[in-house]
Amino acid sequence: MHGRQFNYWIAFADIVFMLFVTVLVLAARGQLTLRAEEKEKVRLQKANDVLQAKVENLFACRGADPLLDAFSACVEHRFGRGKAVKRNACAVTVGENLIQFQMGKDKPKDADAARSVVRCLCDTTAAFLQKSPAAFQQVETIHIDGFTDCRGELRANALLGAQRSLRLYGMLLDEIGQNASLQSDVRRRGLVLAKFAVRSFGETRPVPNSRCTERDGFDGDRRVTISIDMKPEAGSDAAAKGGG
Repeated sequence: MHGRQFNYWIAFADIVFMLFVTVLVLAARGQLTLRAEEKEKVRLQKANDVLQAKVENLFACRGADPLLDAFSACVEHRFGRGKAVKRNACAVTVGENLIQFQMGKDKPKDADAARSVVRCLCDTTAAFLQKSPAAFQQVETIHIDGFTDCRGELRANALLGAQRSLRLYGMLLDEIGQNASLQSDVRRRGLVLAKFAVRSFGETRPVPNSRCTERDGFDGDRRVTISIDMKPEAGSDAAAKGGG
């Protein structure tokens, strides 16, 4: 009799323990669900913020379209659509796969390709300034940026990146000197030159998926890029004032 009562108590204890474990599991699932919902809310909020910023950026910089479109179209006409240009509402970048260099050298592998990019930049910028002087003021900076691969010392690579960007800047000065509308107008030429910034990032900004090694380097990292950046406040007012 006592044995049966003891067994009943054991069974009752097992049931209580199972109920306790079940409650804990349900509580844990509830917490996990809550955390998952919170994470999803955070993710959706971030995605919404990014989308809103892109929309605001698009409308804020629509006055930049004529210059960015002209530069992009010129490069794509010479090298192929979609291959050479990175574009968003307020900026365009060229050169990642066009203006490249041999290891340790500051002369472009393909001088003709580099000069074609520079000529596109010079011609489209001069034409935009001549047609829309007020809108040209919305150009914030035209960057000429030099890069290297990871091979070598940091300081030496910073210097080499500078030499590469200065090489392209020298080509640009040559093109400006031969451009009819800029050559004949000192003030206009000064306005264009004031927009340029020559920089070196050395090895600090490799291309996406770079496979650089200290022994072999990586071809794609040895490059110069040219970017036209418009002021974020550039909009329809500036475009409307253009002309003259």
